[in-house]
Amino acid sequence: MRVLRHVLVMPATNATSERSFSALRRLKTYLRTSTTQERLTHLMTLHVHRCATDAMDL
Repeated sequence: MRVLRHVLVMPATNATSERSFSALRRLKTYLRTSTTQERLTHLMTLHVHRCATDAMDL
């Protein structure tokens, strides 16, 4: 039953999934090239102190 469900939700072609992966790759490339050193520093600080930031109620 589980395999049948997976088969039914699979796209007929790979074109849709390939397009979405391609778009994601372009977005990630853009984000990497447009990220400044200051933003990287802030992201690293958030990552290092993620226990404290996870506890925040935003």
